[in-house]
Amino acid sequence: MPHRPLAAVALAALLIPAGPAASSAPKPTPPWRGKLAPCTLPEGAGKAFCGSYEVFENREARSGRKIRLKIVILPAKGSNRAPDPVFFLEGGPGAGATMDAAELAGDPLRARRDIVLIDTRGTGESNPLSCPIWGDGTRLDHLFPLDAATTCRDALQKRADLKRYTTAAAMDDVDEVRKYLGYGPVNLSGASYGTFAAQIFLSRHPEAVRSVVLSSVVKPGEPAPLNHARNAQQALELLARDCAAEPACHTAFPHFQEEVSAVLDRLAKQPVKVQVKHPVTGRPVTVTLTRSAAADALRFALYSPDKASQVPLRVHLAAQGDYRELARTAVGLRFRLQKGLALGALFSISCAEDLPRIDPREIPAATRGTFYGDDRVREQLAVCGIWPHAPLPAGEGEFVRSNVPVLLFSGERDPVTPPADAALVAKGFPHGLLVTIPHGTHAGGGKCEEGLIADFIEKGSTQGLDLSCIKAAPPEPFITSTAKLPKGP
Repeated sequence: MPHRPLAAVALAALLIPAGPAASSAPKPTPPWRGKLAPCTLPEGAGKAFCGSYEVFENREARSGRKIRLKIVILPAKGSNRAPDPVFFLEGGPGAGATMDAAELAGDPLRARRDIVLIDTRGTGESNPLSCPIWGDGTRLDHLFPLDAATTCRDALQKRADLKRYTTAAAMDDVDEVRKYLGYGPVNLSGASYGTFAAQIFLSRHPEAVRSVVLSSVVKPGEPAPLNHARNAQQALELLARDCAAEPACHTAFPHFQEEVSAVLDRLAKQPVKVQVKHPVTGRPVTVTLTRSAAADALRFALYSPDKASQVPLRVHLAAQGDYRELARTAVGLRFRLQKGLALGALFSISCAEDLPRIDPREIPAATRGTFYGDDRVREQLAVCGIWPHAPLPAGEGEFVRSNVPVLLFSGERDPVTPPADAALVAKGFPHGLLVTIPHGTHAGGGKCEEGLIADFIEKGSTQGLDLSCIKAAPPEPFITSTAKLPKGP
């Protein structure tokens, strides 16, 4: 169950050990039977069970407004059903877990275990705090337009107390749902921000956890987005290293990093108007590509192997004066983020848990000499100045320590949660194992990682895991021809 950052990752066709031979006894009745109803997954992915559970928005008072949390269970397929399910915690913050149901339908974990997906408070279909701050995705003048964020805040406050949407509250909700569904200890699998959520769940409900998988590991106390620029710069330099090592890429783009600087310097002096296809209608639309929008598009492209493999070509085209591919990437990014993330939830969580750790005086040193610059951190700080949020939770920046088995994955070229952060988190787990994926990004290791997760959860231990497929995996080949670039948003 590797990380899936708002884009589909191919499902593995791997098998996990089935344990003792299945008997002819009837399939055991799951503890949630009768609480959820059969439902059909999109994209022809099969059947599941869907339902909801209400929690108080104000968990302390346990009165007032309630939030209906959406639940999807992908039931175990085999008759030899294990009692401990896998609870998947999505990234963001702001992404709803149930949107992954179709692509998780074929996960090998289902041979013996239920996969449980819950849209946590403020995400998915659980009173989503959606904010269309970029209009239809074509607004590129600011990363976080303050006027649009203010309008969204005013609209959301009519149906939500924005101070109540925190990681701790969401994880207490999840544990309440666990009890409602009748489960004992569960296996947690978190991706990106979901790894932080998993750590909070483990610290608050240790008795409810059998094992934990952390893919693209967020470090507690991380002053995001202060370090986004430095982490993205490191990832870009590693991408340049891999491009230089591949003959075709090096021949096509021998001055890749110089071209990145040249393109962004030009846009800083003068944004350009570019005609692209609208991500929904497909009709031509003219957008104004700014330096910050271009840099943000490049940073997010570094999140996944396929998008990262296209970066040198897109930069090269822009360096030659053709900004269409770079502008299309910027528009497509905002369209996908706005569709897949409840940005109001991102603001409520990050303004309470991340931004208070940032001293504005640290920004110049943290961003100097990076292609990403300081636009993101300064604009997010400005949003937090107008966004209602909870106070910084006491003790939430402390590293979690536990004897629970933990399997951690970190991509060598991860532009937002680098291996150094994962190594610090791993120190708190004496029965943990950190796997660094060569040439890996924020999106995980695909089929190989999925097979390792299945093996780990089946064993309930990191002992004896076969890491050979991780070490042998080749880097994603670079795209050097426009004919091979994808045509979608």
